[in-house]
Amino acid sequence: AAILLAVSRGTGATAKGAIGLDSLTFDKIVDGSRHVLVKFDKQYPYGEKEDAFKAFAEEVAGTRGLIVAEVGVQDYGDKLNEDLRERFAVNSDDFPVYKLFKEGSTEATAYPGEVDKDSLACSLTNRTK
Repeated sequence: AAILLAVSRGTGATAKGAIGLDSLTFDKIVDGSRHVLVKFDKQYPYGEKEDAFKAFAEEVAGTRGLIVAEVGVQDYGDKLNEDLRERFAVNSDDFPVYKLFKEGSTEATAYPGEVDKDSLACSLTNRTK
């Protein structure tokens, strides 16, 4: 129970089908062993883009070799995951920001497309071939 509490504290509300990452768990999941799509966003996101991400994460949850994850960034108080935002040069004014980490690499590729379920799925399919 302590581990679950630590993860939920570090990532905010995680979408169904996505893994919440924080400064302590990021490199354990993004290790080059699989494709990982990471969404960097404010600690408690909401709105159309968040709804699209939730739909996408749930739809691809069963896809073999792909992990969908999110990093909730807090720019006040404890400044949770601010170090990850800086490490990957994510501007908080641009939230949500998506980074794809391809299998075999821990280098990020930016996702430049529209934030809707179909665009995310199409772009991910093209980039992970």
